Amino acid sequence: MWIKADKETLKRLNGTAPIDPACVPMRRLVTERKQQISEIVAWAKNEGNEILRVRRGARFLFYIRPAKSEGGKVVSEGSEVVSK
Repeated sequence: MWIKADKETLKRLNGTAPIDPACVPMRRLVTERKQQISEIVAWAKNEGNEILRVRRGARFLFYIRPAKSEGGKVVSEGSEVVSK
């Protein structure tokens, strides 16, 4: 199997792509929503949000990129994720 990857895809795969300002750290969602990581992941997938793994220094952190962003509030399918 061959996969054609451009520079952007390679950056996303190795964790060096820039973070979209609408992304929300998964750790913050776990704290604010008082839910387990598995619940946050299930919710994000169900809502059509994208789960990103981003390198920060030597660590890799997880972020949620919302399906939509409206008026300063990050939302997904009509459900508020977090206010900015």
